[in-house]
Amino acid sequence: DPASTAEPVLLEIAPGRAVRIKGQIDRVEISPDGRQARITDYKTGRMDRYKPDMLRGGTTAQLPIYMLAAGQLLASRQPAPEVTEARYLSVEGRTGFKTVSFSAGALKDRREALSRVLATFTGGVERGVFFAYPEADRCRTCDYRLACGEGREARFARKRGDQTAADFLKMREEIE
Repeated sequence: DPASTAEPVLLEIAPGRAVRIKGQIDRVEISPDGRQARITDYKTGRMDRYKPDMLRGGTTAQLPIYMLAAGQLLASRQPAPEVTEARYLSVEGRTGFKTVSFSAGALKDRREALSRVLATFTGGVERGVFFAYPEADRCRTCDYRLACGEGREARFARKRGDQTAADFLKMREEIE
């Protein structure tokens, strides 16, 4: 595809501040008239943590980030398609096919919240501050649970009052 690139996309997260995003979008569908695009990310696991048009404290920011990146990459096409939707599509045969979408309207309405999520993440990386946020339903299946080890909930509880964690915790708890 001519719109594909190995180069990162620059997303503005605040005036004068941008973050480089690099990754791979599973699928970009362009409507026959070239005016609309839809992003699909295939999932093989459970889908119950994903909710339509939600950021869930930054844990489900992938779809709106893909929408912004695809919008930039497709801008040079004539006509430039509007990215109207990004969706997770479950390909798990046992539970049937399911989709969860993030709409262009939600992206417009939630753009400030998404910028806050990205600013919080990049600010943490810049300061070398990374936090595990233990959740019982997530920790059971997390690929990194061994890195957190036993007692992760107790360690997390001790860090709740740490000023270093304040921005991250506030973002996690306030952004839906």
